[in-house]
Amino acid sequence: MAAKRLEQYTESVRLLNQSEETPLHQKTVLAKGVIKNVTQDFILLAKQNDIVLQVTQELSNEKIQMDIAIFYRILENIINNALRFAKKQIDIDFMLSKSVLSIIVIDDGEGFPLEVLKQKKKLIWTSGKNQHMGIGLAVSRLLCKKHGGSLELSNTTNGACVKINLTV
Repeated sequence: MAAKRLEQYTESVRLLNQSEETPLHQKTVLAKGVIKNVTQDFILLAKQNDIVLQVTQELSNEKIQMDIAIFYRILENIINNALRFAKKQIDIDFMLSKSVLSIIVIDDGEGFPLEVLKQKKKLIWTSGKNQHMGIGLAVSRLLCKKHGGSLELSNTTNGACVKINLTV
């Protein structure tokens, strides 16, 4: 058991280092178009898991600067996490204000355990019986920082909430 935990921790540190070293390759894209393309994959994935993925975007089709691969990876980690815990629905809201793209992802699951919310400054943490390390959230937090943004965890009355801000 201890050997397996050490192996998981080592793999987590390797993934974090790899994410930290990932170069940022921003290009000019149309905001509305890139959101539509990226969310289509996640809508299909949710449907396969009998989850409704509701996407709301308050975006004009203005040009923004972003690394699409990093953006996709952040959302993929967050959506996969939400799919693990959602009962029936995940809501994603996209908003663009000045040069900040804000994404809020809320699932209708039980929410984040208090121990996870308390450890928000740590990159790697353990949670639950299986000692899940939250590596997807840690990688996403690192990639958000790389993209000039942030990632915040909280709970709402509806479930877990992840707020992402990216400088675009």
